[in-house]
Amino acid sequence: MASGRLLAYFMLGAAVSALAAIDDEGDACGLDSGCDEVGLIQQRPLVPKAQFECLNGGRLHVLGVCICDAGWSGPRCEVPEEYQKYEPVATVGGPQIGTTTCNLTFRVFPYGFESLWGTAYQGWEGCAGRRQSPIDIVTAYTKKVPYNGKLNTNYGLPSGAIAVSNNGHSLQVGGNFGSFVLDGTTYTSQGFHFHIRSEHRVNGRQAALEMHIVNTAGSGGGVTGAIAVVGILFDIGDENKCLAEVFRKPPIAGCMKRIQPIDLGKCFAKQLAGPWWSYAGSLTTPPCSEGVLWNVMTNRATISHQQLKEIQTRYTNDARTVQPLNGRQVSYHFVK
Repeated sequence: MASGRLLAYFMLGAAVSALAAIDDEGDACGLDSGCDEVGLIQQRPLVPKAQFECLNGGRLHVLGVCICDAGWSGPRCEVPEEYQKYEPVATVGGPQIGTTTCNLTFRVFPYGFESLWGTAYQGWEGCAGRRQSPIDIVTAYTKKVPYNGKLNTNYGLPSGAIAVSNNGHSLQVGGNFGSFVLDGTTYTSQGFHFHIRSEHRVNGRQAALEMHIVNTAGSGGGVTGAIAVVGILFDIGDENKCLAEVFRKPPIAGCMKRIQPIDLGKCFAKQLAGPWWSYAGSLTTPPCSEGVLWNVMTNRATISHQQLKEIQTRYTNDARTVQPLNGRQVSYHFVK
């Protein structure tokens, strides 16, 4: 028994030494740096350094995985976090409805220093771009576009189990809630998240809350036009019963809570019917990748004062300030 244990230790030591040899340029996240090696191995396969280099400020760990800067993900740190494809919540042997688990990583974005995002943070240089979001929608200067029908969404119940999670910079509900067709391209929903207060303004005024339904086409990965977002603004009013579980005792950062399925199309049928504003912009969180097709609905939903207070126990502000238009055109799509 002792000799077997000794052999196991020897093999582990040899494996670590061999993997450490992968990185001989001093750019790895070493074993004594506080990295979670077990978590890294579970999340990503071991890949020899010779096969690739980490992108967007990512650092190669001696175990052959990239440690990504905040806002980036993927094997090479090549994909903005919001482009990530939805992974269903495990149901077999997993948490029951209403159960909170706290084994997630989280990143807190420095909203107090957002004016420096594009210049002072590695991997966030895109935040200094000229086609950034959110914007102030000045209705008098929008281009009026008649539209026969409504926004072409096919949202409904999620295809699998869902949970509300707190990633450190927003409350989000991941899930495939259906599709969205825009200019002949089909986008698949990856879930939705919230910003308090609203990020987009209308004629200079913020709403109490804003929900973003994130939709991706193809493999994503930062390709222009690969992501389209549907934004819904919320005012204070009646309780939002569809989102009651989301806002009731929301999880703290790094935690998630299983919730009942939400019929996104039914809950927000009035808002999704239009009209809406559209423009070309960016992600509103780092790395602020551009090429995002925005569709902000004009009809608003409501949340109660109590629901807003519940959210404010987790966030007081996670809304980026409005960005210059820099010559972009905002269209107003009204239903004929």
